[in-house]
Amino acid sequence: KEKDNLVEVIYPTEDGNIYFLDLETGEATRDKIVLNVPFKGTGSIDPRGYPLLYCGSGDQYENDSQKSRAFIISLINGRVLYEFGKQDTDPFARRKWYAYDSAPLIDAETDTLIYPAENGIIYTMKLNTVYDPALGSISVNPSDIVKFRYDCNNIYDDIDKADATHKWQGYEGSAVAWNGHLYLSSNDGMFQCIDLNTMRVVWVANTEDDTNGSPVLDVISENEAYLYVGTSLHFNKDKNNMGIAPFFKIDAMTGEIKGRYGLEVFTVSGVSGGIQATAVVGRADSNISDLVIVPIARYGTKDAGILVALDKETFTERWKVEMDAYTWSSPTVIYDTQNRGYILQADAKGYITLYDGATGEQRGVLRPTDSNFEASPAVFGNMLVVGCRGDQKIFGIRIN
Repeated sequence: KEKDNLVEVIYPTEDGNIYFLDLETGEATRDKIVLNVPFKGTGSIDPRGYPLLYCGSGDQYENDSQKSRAFIISLINGRVLYEFGKQDTDPFARRKWYAYDSAPLIDAETDTLIYPAENGIIYTMKLNTVYDPALGSISVNPSDIVKFRYDCNNIYDDIDKADATHKWQGYEGSAVAWNGHLYLSSNDGMFQCIDLNTMRVVWVANTEDDTNGSPVLDVISENEAYLYVGTSLHFNKDKNNMGIAPFFKIDAMTGEIKGRYGLEVFTVSGVSGGIQATAVVGRADSNISDLVIVPIARYGTKDAGILVALDKETFTERWKVEMDAYTWSSPTVIYDTQNRGYILQADAKGYITLYDGATGEQRGVLRPTDSNFEASPAVFGNMLVVGCRGDQKIFGIRIN
């Protein structure tokens, strides 16, 4: 608090802690918050500038204190203000797996939290936030709690398949919102558009397989927008554990699939192949405005991967780079002062590579560890921050 122009890194991690670091030095800015549950997804900061952190446990245990649930945390004193969706306690859930890998959304105008969960529920609630900066106090008192539950029996003609996929019925990727609608994938292979005012399904698109990455929304105009999302390989693998992992372009207004791209990949139990990450779309004012870029895991061999740039209009390859290591880490796009885009991609062998976004040419590579980067890089200014699951370190890397 004493440092001028302090930029603070807030990092929930799988060791059950939330860390606070000075972006410039990596030194602790305050005591860590110890919650003893693993965080696998990305936390969300309140968009109003309120000192609130929203995050949820990404795994679950029999020990009651470690059971998976979602948290609202005060960043003034580090206390949990509210928790909900605790493992095995919500009879509305269709799935017994209670994990919160998605990043929640907060609608500032209506003071509303929107949190998709892997138990098949979308939790929404009015927070009734009271923040007094002068007193240094903040509180929430959630009300008007509405839960949405999606029933795949309504769309499957084959009831046996519907029953079989109930165990996959949940929201693992994060959602995006636009014009009062929520867009997100279910683990059962169905991409959904939900009206947030009525909590009714507007349309459903079949994305064929389990989705772990999050959709990207590309808004062209008030009446035209597209979603880009891909799947891992679970349901559609053959006896050799191979199959197509498709990547889609979906019309946000209608749910019509406007493009489909797919490559044959391997999959391994517990460490799936296919598209496990979130794609990036080039910014409108940049030299990659016509590209969408996506990594595909376990392509070529079980340990390798590929990074592909697709033309947004034709959905054909503009460039591709074969990678020695697969990746679950999402690419991060950064721009220079001339609005030229570059792609940062971390992988399972501890490399972080910088590519020219327009051509795929490698511009730099760093290997700060030989362990798997499963998390995705975050960038502020010319600093990159990313955590490594294998050696349990958070790295701060300067980009030139």
